[in-house]
Amino acid sequence: MKNTLKGSARNRNEKQKDKDAAKEEICDTVCSDLMAVECIPNIRASSAYYKLKLTAHNFTVCNLATHDAMAYWFDESDCSMSASIFASCLVDYLSELLNQSLKTIIVYSDGCGYQNQNSILSNALLHLSVVRKVTI
Repeated sequence: MKNTLKGSARNRNEKQKDKDAAKEEICDTVCSDLMAVECIPNIRASSAYYKLKLTAHNFTVCNLATHDAMAYWFDESDCSMSASIFASCLVDYLSELLNQSLKTIIVYSDGCGYQNQNSILSNALLHLSVVRKVTI
């Protein structure tokens, strides 16, 4: 039978199947995303806003079956917005998940280039996969 679903509907169906498989404890399915960026301090309007503004980022990873989540907060003063930051956060979360059980892991994320779809994240996940002998 030919699949007549278009792109986003097909993607939602695949994600739901993976979420259901995680609920049945066949695998672990996680979703990651860079959440809202916060400016610190929270000043509405003044010259201090432009002189004191510091951007804080919230990268969140969530287990779709258990709804456990981890929010990684970091600001722009000690790091750049590079792929290695997001790869480190995701590997940290997955390492903790693998300490609980060595099941196959499925990762969903949006299409933001510096968060995913790059060689740094791919190599980090490959290294974790080889070291822990699990499929990611």
